[in-house]
Amino acid sequence: MSDHSKREFLQTVGLAGAALALPRRLRAAEAGKRPNVLFVLGDDLRPDGIGALGNSVVQTPNLDQVVQRGFCFRHAYVMGSNSGAVCMPSRTQLLTGMSMFRAKPDASGTDPSTFTFPRAMREAGYATVHSGKYGNSPRAITNEFDQTTDAKTAEGNADKVLAFLREHAGRKPVFAYLAGNEPHDPQFAPEEYYARYKPESLPLPPNFLPVHPFDNGEMTVRDEKTLPWPRTRESVTGKLARYYASISYLDAQVGRVIQGLKDTGQYEDTAIILAGDNGLSLGEHGLLGKQNLYEFGGMHVPLVFAGPGIPRGETEAFAYLYDVFPTVCELAGVPIPGRVDGKSLV
Repeated sequence: MSDHSKREFLQTVGLAGAALALPRRLRAAEAGKRPNVLFVLGDDLRPDGIGALGNSVVQTPNLDQVVQRGFCFRHAYVMGSNSGAVCMPSRTQLLTGMSMFRAKPDASGTDPSTFTFPRAMREAGYATVHSGKYGNSPRAITNEFDQTTDAKTAEGNADKVLAFLREHAGRKPVFAYLAGNEPHDPQFAPEEYYARYKPESLPLPPNFLPVHPFDNGEMTVRDEKTLPWPRTRESVTGKLARYYASISYLDAQVGRVIQGLKDTGQYEDTAIILAGDNGLSLGEHGLLGKQNLYEFGGMHVPLVFAGPGIPRGETEAFAYLYDVFPTVCELAGVPIPGRVDGKSLV
């Protein structure tokens, strides 16, 4: 059996229950009105990086509300990476719906079967905005959004999305891709968020080690250099405190965007997707980066869908991050481009 056939078989078995639970489309799409789509992509956001997903330390009241009213895929993964910057292939796969081995920009702009995520949504009548990191996705793709900007901080990027939502309220459905820098190293946040977390009071991960027990071939790559060896309690909990502060800062800005949807009467007709572009080790096994295959290392990510017509719940079914593109298409009644490798999770 080929790898592709194996994957289709596993998805058929694993998603059987979920397929019965999720609607074919959001109610707005069924009524002939396309829903808004707000896609929040955290940079290095772990699968347990949200309070409602099992983290008792991090404060994420706005993201928690999305999780609590949504449907969570507990086993969503990045396919992998041939680069130490895992976010680059991850985001490319997201925006093309294609596997790591085939994902690449398409500059022809003529054949609907080859449309990227922003182009497919735009051609279906959406006003599209990307606010976030500009250099971590192929520019040929991010330039296909009607508006693309990098305001450098979560607050600035939220401001851009809010302005775009207000401009198009009642005129066109909006596809907003909020994909900024947080909580990626150096884990930026205003001081008020850093003050919430005291390193000395934070627990270490239960599988913390000062040094990884064997050479995995990438012992000193990128993120691993952000703290000296051997890892210590003080250094790791200091990093954890900054990581949680940056997530809380991101959470507050997502809350502002959600409030903006409510203020403009668009919240009830908006699908919200939460995800991370890749995971991250934070002291587990003596590691700090995403260049590893541990379950709470680089490949495991959060993935939550919420919105009108989407039930509350979760599944253990397997999913890839690049399945988001075709899933959003089906939920919103947008044709899925023919070249897409991802499978709709609907």
